[in-house]
Amino acid sequence: RIRVPPWVLGRRGGRRPSLADAVLFWGSMPSAFGYYLYLRFGHLSHHAWHGSTAAAGGTEVVDASLAAAFASDAPNFEDGDVLFASHRMKLRGEAGPRVQVPPRLARAAARIRGKAPPAEAVRATVSVGRAAFRRWKPGHPGRNACLYAASFLAERAMLQVNDLVVAATGRNAFFPNKPEQFHRSCAAYCRCAAAVRTLLYLAGGWRAWTVLTLSEVLWCLPPHPAAAMFVTNHGSGRAEGEEEGCVPTSSTYAGRWYAALTLGTNYHMEHHDFPDVPFHQLGRLRRIAPEFYRGMEGGDEDIYEGDNVFRIMEKAFSEPEFYSCMDDANNLMEAGI
Repeated sequence: RIRVPPWVLGRRGGRRPSLADAVLFWGSMPSAFGYYLYLRFGHLSHHAWHGSTAAAGGTEVVDASLAAAFASDAPNFEDGDVLFASHRMKLRGEAGPRVQVPPRLARAAARIRGKAPPAEAVRATVSVGRAAFRRWKPGHPGRNACLYAASFLAERAMLQVNDLVVAATGRNAFFPNKPEQFHRSCAAYCRCAAAVRTLLYLAGGWRAWTVLTLSEVLWCLPPHPAAAMFVTNHGSGRAEGEEEGCVPTSSTYAGRWYAALTLGTNYHMEHHDFPDVPFHQLGRLRRIAPEFYRGMEGGDEDIYEGDNVFRIMEKAFSEPEFYSCMDDANNLMEAGI
């Protein structure tokens, strides 16, 4: 591990950052939404815990819920992907985050509803994604896709504002229980990202900022083909063949062009099986172990690459599934997993 000067990234937990840390930090810029924070704190931990799992002994089910993600005091996000899935999939557990409502706003809301002013501090759940998802109608993919796009874009805009708040205050208020190490990393990134965005704006004006924003968000939204992978990579598929149970990850096989477009992230099941394998080698991994992956029954001579990405999106927005087999929690508990 090559060490770099602490001024490049700042100290975290008393240790000097590695070159990999610095590459991840600076290589993620310019960025409109702070995707680095997900990669740094949520991606690998998501591999260990996503959906619902059973506690030791199989006595209770633990959900990787939105509330758990925002209330956690762990240094990482237990499941960073649930923050994205909240816009488009069914979830178990409570929503989040819960924030304290300013007294004046609480009293004004009470007057509007014709109720007595609250005597104590009021906490409210703030979730743009869940609020929009509750308005989805089964069998209406067009309506649901529009609601998803609206909530996703609104949250992305809010994230840009929150980055400025974190840069100014040094804390991310949405994660009040996280350790100081987490908040220092958030603040360091937000300050550098805000400076880079300012330079980009000064150099190219609002057009440069708009291009940066759209380039980071449009691939997540239909009808962009990459959205098919993004909105279905953690559903609740059923195992094929002799195996039984729910499969919490899925891949999209739509040909080499699609793998190139998505930078190999369409091989999502393969990625979860072997997270250390580079994305550009995941297609080769599928060919090496054909018995474990869909569409390889005929071996290398007859590799299935016929997924229709637009039909995949239509189904995902018409009949949303539970995120990462959350509806299969009883089976997990009985198995003691």
